[in-house]
Amino acid sequence: MPLILQLEHFARVIAGGETPLNDAASGRATLAATLEIERATWPPGLAACATPSDVD
Repeated sequence: MPLILQLEHFARVIAGGETPLNDAASGRATLAATLEIERATWPPGLAACATPSDVD
């Protein structure tokens, strides 16, 4: 349920009906952490091909 509420809020932000709850810097930090977690699950050797700096 919380994810549904977050997505509904996001849709209202996009439509201009609400203001974001977080700023862009917070979103970027969350994305970087998420990508690091994903990268930690990759097979050995694959992680060397891409780094979080690739999203800059």
